[in-house]
Amino acid sequence: MENIINFKKISEIFIYLTFFSLLISTAAANVAILIAITFGLISLFYNHEFTNYFLKNKISIIALSLFIILFISLFYSVANQDEALSLLKKYAKFLYIPILMYIFKDNLVRTRMIDFFIISGVLILLLSYLKYLDLFNPSQITSFLNIEYQDKLRDGVTIFQHSIIHGVLFSFFSFMVFKKGQITNNNLYYILSFLGFFNVLFMNNSRTGYLIAITLILLIIISFLKRNEIKKMLLAIALFSFSLFFAGKDVFTERLNLANNDLHSIQENKFSSSTGYRYVWLLHGLESFQNNLLLGTGVGSYKPTLKMYLDNNNLPYEEFLTQNPHNEFISIGVQTGLIGLTIFLLLLLFLFIKCRKSTTSLAIFFIIFISSCFNSLFYDNILGLFGIILICLSMADKKI
Repeated sequence: MENIINFKKISEIFIYLTFFSLLISTAAANVAILIAITFGLISLFYNHEFTNYFLKNKISIIALSLFIILFISLFYSVANQDEALSLLKKYAKFLYIPILMYIFKDNLVRTRMIDFFIISGVLILLLSYLKYLDLFNPSQITSFLNIEYQDKLRDGVTIFQHSIIHGVLFSFFSFMVFKKGQITNNNLYYILSFLGFFNVLFMNNSRTGYLIAITLILLIIISFLKRNEIKKMLLAIALFSFSLFFAGKDVFTERLNLANNDLHSIQENKFSSSTGYRYVWLLHGLESFQNNLLLGTGVGSYKPTLKMYLDNNNLPYEEFLTQNPHNEFISIGVQTGLIGLTIFLLLLLFLFIKCRKSTTSLAIFFIIFISSCFNSLFYDNILGLFGIILICLSMADKKI
């Protein structure tokens, strides 16, 4: 039957479509990944490799253990059943890891995935610059097609995904096209890399994106140093410095002033900013974690426990009440306590140990780590899917 219907080949095709769609369509990416996972799982069983990828693969065991802890917490969660099940579905992405590891085992598949992602990235990057120059307005197109264009996408340079996703994914895009330039010795890739990083740092509004982009630029500079390519390293530093102090000087100064004002507002117990919200969510998370140290309060419990915290501190629901604390460590710690948080930290530690010798894999680790610090990475639909794919991409060629 495998000769008639090549299930793994079908899964590979839909993985390409998934990676292509991440910047373009959330719905298309979700459909494509589900089809890829379905056919990948069938192929795993048909080829008798289920045990190797589910039970003998360390990264899979860790990820599956975290999901099992979240599932067990259903039975003691303080959240209602709908909230709990809704959150559990978001973390079901961890179940994809062994299947994706199987799909990614061939180097050609991984290379084609990146190529599809780069193609979509070039398209969105072009539209982003056209939008910045007022030569393209996505809302006019969507209005003509009678499609609702989300308010959060109208400002800035985002096209189909909001600023956080735009910043994180384009940081990875910029890094990968730079690596492509190194491999092919094609200057066009270097230009695209520069345009991508510039877009994230000085045109988009995402602090997570800023941190990731700067980290990846530093990795590029360090890679030049390791390869004794001093001239290229100095050129990279010069371009970054020129962009920072000339093209992006006002933007950088404005963001520093905004961050400083946010910190002063927090000191005065005023929390009406994104930084202020995160500060409140962090305080609640730490308090809830300390009060329910071992097991947490169950999957989906962040919002109901936050409600009690807001009541006790006379803070308004409409501004602060959320299920998403924008910090994966806090999110998992509140829901599953020390047990779940330890497993998540073990996942990151294992990822770092296995990735530290490869510049690309190390870049992926920092994307996962920084995104987890400043956003609930796996809570988010597209970012979570992107994170799972990156983990499997970085681990696919390693002995685990």
